[in-house]
Amino acid sequence: MRPGTSILWLLVLCCGPVQSLAQTGRTWTREEILARTVNPSREQQLAAWPPHRIIDNVYYVGTQNLGAFLVTTPGGHILINSTYEETLPLVRQSVEELGFRVEDIRIILGSHAHADHMSGNALLKAWSGGEVMVMAEDLPLLEQLTPGVLVDRVLGDEDQVTLGEETLTARLTPGHTPGTTTWTLAAEEDGRSYQVVVLGGGVAPRARLAGQPEIQTQFRRTFDINRSLECDVPLGPHTPMYRMEEKFRRLGEGANPFIDPEGCQEEMYLQEQAFRYRLEEQTEQLPEGEN
Repeated sequence: MRPGTSILWLLVLCCGPVQSLAQTGRTWTREEILARTVNPSREQQLAAWPPHRIIDNVYYVGTQNLGAFLVTTPGGHILINSTYEETLPLVRQSVEELGFRVEDIRIILGSHAHADHMSGNALLKAWSGGEVMVMAEDLPLLEQLTPGVLVDRVLGDEDQVTLGEETLTARLTPGHTPGTTTWTLAAEEDGRSYQVVVLGGGVAPRARLAGQPEIQTQFRRTFDINRSLECDVPLGPHTPMYRMEEKFRRLGEGANPFIDPEGCQEEMYLQEQAFRYRLEEQTEQLPEGEN
């Protein structure tokens, strides 16, 4: 995290309605944060979206709403998030439109073991022979999604995944699922180095938090880790988490719109505030003595 960022973070957490940290000029109220969803419709999940280069060797190959990211290397490629089995053909089409081959995907990763992000693993493994890797805490959920599919490597916090000269670091950021994983990697553009962060997942609108101390602890761990990350290029399993559509439309108009450290801080702030507000509301509804 850059110098001064932690001070800004403390200021926004202690105040009421605040000006957004990103360059959107937006002020978020409590009601807007609680009503916000990054996964708005099934139609948007299933809709195709133009593949595009994000930065360096990191490409977008997902749908309108479901984030899928291809990290390319001369020795094969890494895919983060296979999405649904029914949307995987769209992912394949996007990979091929960019001039790459699905058959060259050597490693299959995911943000968290929910169907909309990782249920395509079995089919993708069949197509490519790529190795499936998952955070240990999400292994039971993934086995339910893709029963009988071999998991080639079980990961722990801060484990590194390397293919050729490319290395990604897995950070355990639980809460959304026990093994929700945030991926970090370095990228270069115009002679400068940037940190790419694929955020793992936020607080679901209907998540039960009150009376669940273990889940509360998981989310608080995640927020602590988020604040420790240097983040220049935010990405996520749902595209509204990093305003993909808006940024895509600004490609070619000047500086790379995906380089957006302020937007990364905004998303982290919104996730933490949503957690705090929902926990407060749910705690007020609990019988006395429960928390």
